[in-house]
Amino acid sequence: SAASDVYKRQIAATALLAMSFSSFSAEFNAGEEYLVIHTGKPTTTNSVVEYFSIYCPHCYSFEKQVIPDYLEMLPDEIELSRSPVTFLGFIDQASQVQMAKAYWVAENSGKGDEFLHAAFERIHLDKKKYAVPILAKVLGKTENEVKGLIDADVVDDKLTEEVGTHFKMLDAGMKGVPSFVVNGKYLIQAAELDRANFTKSLADITTHLNSLD
Repeated sequence: SAASDVYKRQIAATALLAMSFSSFSAEFNAGEEYLVIHTGKPTTTNSVVEYFSIYCPHCYSFEKQVIPDYLEMLPDEIELSRSPVTFLGFIDQASQVQMAKAYWVAENSGKGDEFLHAAFERIHLDKKKYAVPILAKVLGKTENEVKGLIDADVVDDKLTEEVGTHFKMLDAGMKGVPSFVVNGKYLIQAAELDRANFTKSLADITTHLNSLD
C-alpha cells in the first residue's frame, strides 16, 4: 500500500541518517584529531576559544582565510571567543602583554573585532609593533586615555587569569597558536584535520565535540 511504502521510505531515511551520523562521529577520535584536557577550570557549553597572537603570521593567515568561513559553518549556538597569548619567542613580552590588554579593552568596548582587524593589518602589512596607537584610533580616544584603560586593575586581573590558563593549556598539550579549545576541555589537533577541506573539517570537529556535552 501507499502507506506501507511511505513507512518503508521513512525507515530507510532514518537508517541512512544514523549511518551518516556514525561515519561523521567516527572521523574524529580522542588522542588523534583532538585531546581531552583537564585544566582545573570550569568547563563551558556551546563555546570554542581561539588561542592566538596578533603578532603571529599564521594567526593572521587564519584570520583572513579561515575564520570568516569557519564562523559561517558553525551552528548559531556555538560562540567563538578569542584569547591572545603572550608567550611567543620572537617578539618581546612587554609588547605582547600590551597587545593582549588592548584587545580586552577593545572587546569590553564592543569593538574587539574592529581592533583585531586593524591590529593584524598594522602589524603584518605596515610593520608597526605597538598596540596603543591602534587602540586609540579604534576607540576614538587619545593615546593617554587608552594607556589609562590598558593599565586599569581590572585589565591586569584579566591578564593574570588568562596567562594562567595559557600555561595550563600548554601543559595539557597545546603546541602553539592558533589553537582551538571546545567547551574548555577538547583541544583540537589542527595538524590532523583534512588539509584539502581544512575549514570545513575544523567546523565539523568543533560541532562534533560540542555535541558530546
